[in-house]
Amino acid sequence: MSRTIRYGAVVVMFSIIAVACGGDDPGTSGTSGPAAEPVAGGVLKVGFDGGSDFFYGMNPTAEYYSLSWEFLRCCLARTLLSYSGTPGDEGGNETLPDLATDQPTVSDDGLTYTFTIKDGVMFGDPLNREIVAEDFVTAMNRIADPEASSGGYWFYYHGVVEGFAEAYDDDKLDEVSGIKAVDDKTLEITLEEPIGAFPYLVAMPAMAPIPAELAEAHPKDIGQFLVSSGPYQWAGMAGLDLNGKTPPSGMDIGKSYVLERNPSWDQATDDLRPAYLDGVEIQVGGEVQDLLDKVEKNVIDICMTCLGTATTLQTYHADPTLEERIKVYPSDGITYTGLNVFQPPMDDIHVRKAINWVIDRAALLRLIGGPDQ
Repeated sequence: MSRTIRYGAVVVMFSIIAVACGGDDPGTSGTSGPAAEPVAGGVLKVGFDGGSDFFYGMNPTAEYYSLSWEFLRCCLARTLLSYSGTPGDEGGNETLPDLATDQPTVSDDGLTYTFTIKDGVMFGDPLNREIVAEDFVTAMNRIADPEASSGGYWFYYHGVVEGFAEAYDDDKLDEVSGIKAVDDKTLEITLEEPIGAFPYLVAMPAMAPIPAELAEAHPKDIGQFLVSSGPYQWAGMAGLDLNGKTPPSGMDIGKSYVLERNPSWDQATDDLRPAYLDGVEIQVGGEVQDLLDKVEKNVIDICMTCLGTATTLQTYHADPTLEERIKVYPSDGITYTGLNVFQPPMDDIHVRKAINWVIDRAALLRLIGGPDQ
Protein backbone atom coordinates (compact mmCIF):
# COMPACT_ATOMS: atom_id res chain seq x y z
CA MET A 1 0.00 0.00 0.00
CA SER A 2 1.24 3.45 -0.89
CA ARG A 3 0.56 6.06 1.77
CA THR A 4 0.63 9.81 1.77
CA ILE A 5 1.19 10.96 5.34
CA ARG A 6 0.29 14.41 6.55
CA TYR A 7 -0.82 16.24 9.63
CA GLY A 8 -4.53 16.79 9.31
CA ALA A 9 -6.55 19.65 10.67
CA VAL A 10 -10.14 20.35 11.50
CA VAL A 11 -11.36 23.63 10.10
CA VAL A 12 -14.27 25.40 11.76
CA MET A 13 -15.72 28.64 10.47
CA PHE A 14 -17.71 30.94 12.72
CA SER A 15 -20.08 33.72 11.85
CA ILE A 16 -20.78 34.14 15.54
CA ILE A 17 -18.00 33.07 17.89
CA ALA A 18 -19.95 31.14 20.51
CA VAL A 19 -18.92 30.23 24.03
CA ALA A 20 -17.72 26.64 24.23
CA CYS A 21 -18.78 23.99 26.72
CA GLY A 22 -15.22 23.44 27.89
CA GLY A 23 -11.68 24.72 27.59
CA ASP A 24 -9.97 27.82 28.81
CA ASP A 25 -10.19 30.06 25.74
CA PRO A 26 -13.76 30.32 24.50
CA GLY A 27 -15.01 33.23 22.47
CA THR A 28 -17.55 35.87 23.32
CA SER A 29 -21.18 35.00 22.79
CA GLY A 30 -22.84 37.15 20.20
CA THR A 31 -19.74 38.87 18.88
CA SER A 32 -17.54 38.31 15.87
CA GLY A 33 -13.80 38.51 15.67
CA PRO A 34 -11.05 37.14 17.89
CA ALA A 35 -11.80 35.40 21.17
CA ALA A 36 -12.42 37.76 24.08
CA GLU A 37 -13.53 37.53 27.70
CA PRO A 38 -16.33 34.92 27.81
CA VAL A 39 -19.85 36.00 28.64
CA ALA A 40 -22.09 33.47 30.35
CA GLY A 41 -25.48 32.62 28.89
CA GLY A 42 -27.06 31.94 25.55
CA VAL A 43 -27.87 28.84 23.57
CA LEU A 44 -25.36 27.44 21.07
CA LYS A 45 -27.06 26.43 17.80
CA VAL A 46 -25.19 23.60 16.09
CA GLY A 47 -25.53 21.91 12.72
CA PHE A 48 -24.46 18.39 11.76
CA ASP A 49 -24.32 17.54 8.07
CA GLY A 50 -26.45 14.69 6.77
CA GLY A 51 -23.65 12.16 7.02
CA SER A 52 -22.90 12.79 10.69
CA ASP A 53 -24.67 11.96 13.91
CA PHE A 54 -24.23 10.26 17.27
CA PHE A 55 -24.07 6.83 15.72
CA TYR A 56 -25.01 4.77 18.79
CA GLY A 57 -27.63 7.05 20.30
CA MET A 58 -25.04 8.55 22.70
CA ASN A 59 -24.54 5.25 24.49
CA PRO A 60 -21.20 6.03 26.22
CA THR A 61 -20.30 2.34 26.20
CA ALA A 62 -20.51 2.14 22.40
CA GLU A 63 -19.94 5.58 20.89
CA TYR A 64 -16.55 5.48 19.17
CA TYR A 65 -16.44 8.81 17.34
CA SER A 66 -14.67 12.07 18.19
CA LEU A 67 -17.86 14.13 17.84
CA SER A 68 -19.78 11.93 20.28
CA TRP A 69 -16.85 11.77 22.67
CA GLU A 70 -16.56 15.55 22.85
CA PHE A 71 -20.24 16.03 23.66
CA LEU A 72 -19.98 13.33 26.31
CA ARG A 73 -16.82 14.94 27.73
CA CYS A 74 -18.02 18.51 27.70
CA CYS A 75 -21.60 18.04 28.70
CA LEU A 76 -23.08 14.71 29.74
CA ALA A 77 -20.60 12.15 31.04
CA ARG A 78 -17.78 13.03 33.38
CA THR A 79 -15.10 10.44 34.14
CA LEU A 80 -12.60 9.80 36.95
CA LEU A 81 -9.91 11.43 34.82
CA SER A 82 -10.63 13.68 31.85
CA TYR A 83 -9.26 16.50 29.68
CA SER A 84 -9.28 20.27 29.70
CA GLY A 85 -10.88 20.64 26.27
CA THR A 86 -7.93 22.66 24.95
CA PRO A 87 -5.83 21.72 21.88
CA GLY A 88 -3.21 19.03 22.38
CA ASP A 89 -0.29 21.44 22.02
CA GLU A 90 -1.80 23.50 24.87
CA GLY A 91 -1.94 20.60 27.31
CA GLY A 92 -5.17 19.11 26.04
CA ASN A 93 -3.73 15.58 25.91
CA GLU A 94 -2.98 15.49 29.64
CA THR A 95 -5.32 13.43 31.83
CA LEU A 96 -6.55 15.47 34.77
CA PRO A 97 -8.65 14.61 37.84
CA ASP A 98 -12.36 15.02 37.14
CA LEU A 99 -14.68 12.93 39.30
CA ALA A 100 -11.61 11.72 41.18
CA THR A 101 -10.14 13.98 43.84
CA ASP A 102 -6.65 13.50 42.45
CA GLN A 103 -4.55 11.21 40.29
CA PRO A 104 -4.91 7.56 41.37
CA THR A 105 -2.67 5.84 43.86
CA VAL A 106 -0.80 3.05 42.05
CA SER A 107 0.57 -0.02 43.80
CA ASP A 108 4.31 -0.73 43.67
CA ASP A 109 3.79 -3.52 41.12
CA GLY A 110 1.82 -1.18 38.84
CA LEU A 111 -1.25 -3.42 38.91
CA THR A 112 -3.73 -1.75 41.27
CA TYR A 113 -5.14 1.75 40.79
CA THR A 114 -7.08 3.30 43.66
CA PHE A 115 -9.30 6.31 43.01
CA THR A 116 -11.00 8.52 45.58
CA ILE A 117 -14.28 10.01 44.33
CA LYS A 118 -15.11 13.64 45.02
CA ASP A 119 -17.81 14.57 47.49
CA GLY A 120 -20.85 16.37 46.16
CA VAL A 121 -20.75 15.14 42.54
CA MET A 122 -24.29 14.34 41.51
CA PHE A 123 -26.30 12.65 38.82
CA GLY A 124 -28.84 14.93 37.16
CA ASP A 125 -32.57 14.47 36.64
CA PRO A 126 -34.49 12.35 37.39
CA LEU A 127 -32.20 10.72 40.02
CA ASN A 128 -30.42 13.74 41.55
CA ARG A 129 -28.30 11.59 43.81
CA GLU A 130 -24.61 11.49 44.66
CA ILE A 131 -22.31 9.48 42.41
CA VAL A 132 -20.66 6.54 44.22
CA ALA A 133 -17.99 3.97 43.40
CA GLU A 134 -20.54 1.29 42.50
CA ASP A 135 -21.67 3.42 39.55
CA PHE A 136 -18.22 2.95 37.97
CA VAL A 137 -18.44 -0.79 38.57
CA THR A 138 -21.73 -0.79 36.64
CA ALA A 139 -20.03 1.10 33.80
CA MET A 140 -17.16 -1.41 33.58
CA ASN A 141 -19.56 -4.36 33.61
CA ARG A 142 -21.41 -2.77 30.70
CA ILE A 143 -18.17 -2.51 28.71
CA ALA A 144 -17.69 -6.23 29.32
CA ASP A 145 -21.22 -6.98 28.10
CA PRO A 146 -20.99 -7.75 24.34
CA GLU A 147 -24.54 -6.52 23.76
CA ALA A 148 -24.18 -3.24 25.64
CA SER A 149 -20.79 -2.46 24.07
CA SER A 150 -21.54 -3.67 20.55
CA GLY A 151 -19.81 -1.39 18.07
CA GLY A 152 -17.71 0.15 20.82
CA TYR A 153 -14.17 -0.24 22.07
CA TRP A 154 -14.28 -3.03 24.67
CA PHE A 155 -11.03 -4.36 23.21
CA TYR A 156 -9.04 -1.65 25.02
CA TYR A 157 -9.93 -3.31 28.33
CA HIS A 158 -9.89 -6.96 27.20
CA GLY A 159 -6.77 -8.59 28.64
CA VAL A 160 -5.94 -5.38 30.54
CA VAL A 161 -8.39 -5.20 33.46
CA GLU A 162 -8.30 -8.35 35.57
CA GLY A 163 -11.30 -10.56 34.88
CA PHE A 164 -12.53 -8.47 31.95
CA ALA A 165 -11.73 -11.08 29.29
CA GLU A 166 -13.50 -13.79 31.28
CA ALA A 167 -16.61 -11.63 31.74
CA TYR A 168 -16.68 -10.63 28.08
CA ASP A 169 -16.07 -14.13 26.71
CA ASP A 170 -18.35 -16.03 29.09
CA ASP A 171 -22.09 -15.39 28.81
CA LYS A 172 -22.57 -16.69 32.35
CA LEU A 173 -20.34 -14.03 33.90
CA ASP A 174 -21.72 -10.51 34.20
CA GLU A 175 -19.17 -8.93 36.54
CA VAL A 176 -15.55 -7.94 36.04
CA SER A 177 -13.54 -9.22 39.00
CA GLY A 178 -10.83 -6.56 38.70
CA ILE A 179 -12.98 -3.57 39.67
CA LYS A 180 -14.29 -3.14 43.20
CA ALA A 181 -16.15 -0.50 45.16
CA VAL A 182 -14.21 -0.58 48.43
CA ASP A 183 -16.72 1.91 49.82
CA ASP A 184 -18.87 4.69 48.37
CA LYS A 185 -15.85 6.95 47.81
CA THR A 186 -13.11 4.44 46.97
CA LEU A 187 -12.75 2.55 43.69
CA GLU A 188 -10.08 -0.06 43.11
CA ILE A 189 -9.12 -1.36 39.66
CA THR A 190 -6.66 -4.23 39.23
CA LEU A 191 -4.86 -4.92 35.96
CA GLU A 192 -3.48 -8.16 34.55
CA GLU A 193 -0.16 -6.49 33.84
CA PRO A 194 1.19 -2.94 34.15
CA ILE A 195 0.19 -0.60 31.34
CA GLY A 196 1.31 3.01 31.26
CA ALA A 197 -1.64 4.08 29.11
CA PHE A 198 -4.26 3.01 31.64
CA PRO A 199 -5.11 6.59 32.76
CA TYR A 200 -6.19 7.26 29.17
CA LEU A 201 -8.53 4.25 29.29
CA VAL A 202 -10.03 5.65 32.49
CA ALA A 203 -10.72 8.93 30.68
CA MET A 204 -12.73 7.26 27.90
CA PRO A 205 -16.50 7.93 28.00
CA ALA A 206 -17.30 4.24 28.52
CA MET A 207 -15.96 4.56 32.05
CA ALA A 208 -18.32 7.39 32.99
CA PRO A 209 -20.52 6.39 35.95
CA ILE A 210 -23.78 4.62 35.12
CA PRO A 211 -26.50 4.15 37.75
CA ALA A 212 -27.58 0.52 38.05
CA GLU A 213 -31.26 1.42 37.75
CA LEU A 214 -30.62 2.99 34.33
CA ALA A 215 -28.44 0.11 33.12
CA GLU A 216 -31.12 -2.41 34.04
CA ALA A 217 -33.96 -0.47 32.44
CA HIS A 218 -32.13 0.32 29.19
CA PRO A 219 -29.33 -2.15 28.45
CA LYS A 220 -29.08 -1.14 24.78
CA ASP A 221 -30.69 2.30 24.35
CA ILE A 222 -29.12 3.81 27.45
CA GLY A 223 -27.93 6.94 25.65
CA GLN A 224 -31.47 8.12 24.97
CA PHE A 225 -32.16 8.09 28.71
CA LEU A 226 -28.64 8.94 29.86
CA VAL A 227 -28.65 10.38 33.36
CA SER A 228 -26.05 13.11 33.20
CA SER A 229 -23.01 13.49 35.41
CA GLY A 230 -21.96 16.66 33.57
CA PRO A 231 -23.12 20.28 33.43
CA TYR A 232 -25.85 19.60 30.86
CA GLN A 233 -28.56 17.01 30.33
CA TRP A 234 -31.13 16.12 27.69
CA ALA A 235 -34.04 18.54 27.82
CA GLY A 236 -37.05 16.91 29.42
CA MET A 237 -35.19 14.67 31.88
CA ALA A 238 -36.91 16.19 34.91
CA GLY A 239 -39.59 13.77 36.10
CA LEU A 240 -38.77 11.25 33.35
CA ASP A 241 -39.72 7.62 34.02
CA LEU A 242 -36.46 5.73 33.55
CA ASN A 243 -38.40 2.50 33.21
CA GLY A 244 -40.48 3.90 30.37
CA LYS A 245 -39.92 3.62 26.65
CA THR A 246 -40.36 7.28 25.71
CA PRO A 247 -37.09 9.24 25.67
CA PRO A 248 -36.95 12.85 26.89
CA SER A 249 -38.05 15.66 24.58
CA GLY A 250 -34.48 16.74 23.90
CA MET A 251 -33.47 13.40 22.38
CA ASP A 252 -34.67 12.69 18.83
CA ILE A 253 -32.14 10.38 17.19
CA GLY A 254 -31.14 11.41 13.68
CA LYS A 255 -33.10 14.65 13.82
CA SER A 256 -32.31 16.89 16.76
CA TYR A 257 -30.81 17.05 20.22
CA VAL A 258 -31.39 19.67 22.90
CA LEU A 259 -29.22 20.07 25.98
CA GLU A 260 -30.22 22.13 28.98
CA ARG A 261 -28.43 22.82 32.25
CA ASN A 262 -28.16 19.94 34.73
CA PRO A 263 -29.61 21.41 37.95
CA SER A 264 -27.55 18.99 40.08
CA TRP A 265 -24.18 19.98 38.59
CA ASP A 266 -22.00 22.08 40.87
CA GLN A 267 -19.20 24.19 39.39
CA ALA A 268 -17.31 23.81 42.67
CA THR A 269 -16.78 20.11 41.85
CA ASP A 270 -15.67 20.70 38.25
CA ASP A 271 -12.37 22.36 37.36
CA LEU A 272 -12.47 21.33 33.69
CA ARG A 273 -15.73 22.80 32.37
CA PRO A 274 -16.63 26.49 32.66
CA ALA A 275 -20.07 25.60 31.21
CA TYR A 276 -20.93 29.18 30.22
CA LEU A 277 -23.81 28.19 27.95
CA ASP A 278 -27.41 27.89 29.04
CA GLY A 279 -27.96 25.14 26.50
CA VAL A 280 -27.17 23.60 23.13
CA GLU A 281 -29.53 22.94 20.21
CA ILE A 282 -28.34 20.50 17.54
CA GLN A 283 -30.02 19.96 14.17
CA VAL A 284 -29.02 16.95 12.08
CA GLY A 285 -29.10 16.94 8.28
CA GLY A 286 -28.21 19.03 5.26
CA GLU A 287 -25.37 19.55 2.83
CA VAL A 288 -22.07 21.00 3.99
CA GLN A 289 -22.24 24.13 1.85
CA ASP A 290 -25.83 24.83 2.90
CA LEU A 291 -24.82 24.58 6.55
CA LEU A 292 -21.82 26.85 6.01
CA ASP A 293 -24.18 29.35 4.39
CA LYS A 294 -26.40 29.15 7.48
CA VAL A 295 -23.39 29.93 9.64
CA GLU A 296 -22.65 32.95 7.42
CA LYS A 297 -26.26 34.13 7.79
CA ASN A 298 -26.29 33.60 11.58
CA VAL A 299 -29.02 30.96 11.34
CA ILE A 300 -26.74 28.59 13.25
CA ASP A 301 -23.60 29.39 15.21
CA ILE A 302 -21.43 26.52 14.05
CA CYS A 303 -21.40 23.43 11.86
CA MET A 304 -19.36 21.00 13.91
CA THR A 305 -19.04 18.39 11.17
CA CYS A 306 -18.29 20.65 8.20
CA LEU A 307 -14.82 20.71 6.77
CA GLY A 308 -14.53 23.78 4.63
CA THR A 309 -14.56 23.11 0.91
CA ALA A 310 -11.57 24.18 -1.18
CA THR A 311 -13.62 27.02 -2.69
CA THR A 312 -14.80 28.25 0.71
CA LEU A 313 -11.30 28.20 2.14
CA GLN A 314 -9.92 30.15 -0.81
CA THR A 315 -12.68 32.74 -0.38
CA TYR A 316 -11.96 33.16 3.32
CA HIS A 317 -8.20 33.36 2.86
CA ALA A 318 -8.62 36.03 0.17
CA ASP A 319 -10.56 38.34 2.50
CA PRO A 320 -8.72 39.62 5.62
CA THR A 321 -12.03 40.21 7.41
CA LEU A 322 -12.98 36.56 6.87
CA GLU A 323 -9.59 34.91 7.28
CA GLU A 324 -9.48 35.57 11.03
CA ARG A 325 -12.61 33.44 11.37
CA ILE A 326 -10.85 30.26 10.22
CA LYS A 327 -9.90 28.20 13.24
CA VAL A 328 -7.46 25.33 12.62
CA TYR A 329 -6.91 22.58 15.17
CA PRO A 330 -4.02 20.32 14.08
CA SER A 331 -4.21 16.58 14.63
CA ASP A 332 -2.19 13.59 13.52
CA GLY A 333 -3.78 11.96 10.49
CA ILE A 334 -3.03 9.73 7.54
CA THR A 335 -4.43 10.19 4.07
CA TYR A 336 -3.57 7.21 1.92
CA THR A 337 -4.09 5.75 -1.52
CA GLY A 338 -5.19 2.11 -1.44
CA LEU A 339 -3.59 -0.33 -3.86
CA ASN A 340 -4.53 -3.95 -4.50
CA VAL A 341 -1.20 -5.59 -3.69
CA PHE A 342 -2.40 -8.96 -5.01
CA GLN A 343 -3.03 -7.60 -8.50
CA PRO A 344 -0.07 -7.16 -10.93
CA PRO A 345 1.83 -4.89 -11.19
CA MET A 346 0.97 -3.74 -7.67
CA ASP A 347 2.19 -7.06 -6.27
CA ASP A 348 5.71 -5.86 -7.02
CA ILE A 349 7.09 -3.84 -4.11
CA HIS A 350 9.37 -1.91 -6.47
CA VAL A 351 6.35 -0.69 -8.45
CA ARG A 352 4.71 0.45 -5.23
CA LYS A 353 7.87 2.25 -4.18
CA ALA A 354 8.03 3.97 -7.56
CA ILE A 355 4.44 5.19 -7.21
CA ASN A 356 5.26 6.49 -3.76
CA TRP A 357 8.13 8.51 -5.25
CA VAL A 358 6.18 10.08 -8.11
CA ILE A 359 3.01 11.08 -6.29
CA ASP A 360 2.77 14.87 -6.06
CA ARG A 361 1.66 15.26 -2.46
CA ALA A 362 1.54 19.04 -2.64
CA ALA A 363 -0.84 18.88 -5.61
CA LEU A 364 -3.11 16.40 -3.82
CA LEU A 365 -3.18 18.66 -0.78
CA ARG A 366 -4.17 21.63 -2.94
CA LEU A 367 -7.03 19.59 -4.43
CA ILE A 368 -8.64 19.04 -1.05
CA GLY A 369 -8.30 22.65 0.02
CA GLY A 370 -4.70 23.20 1.04
CA PRO A 371 -2.82 22.72 4.32
CA ASP A 372 -5.78 23.84 6.45
CA GLN A 373 -7.56 20.62 5.54
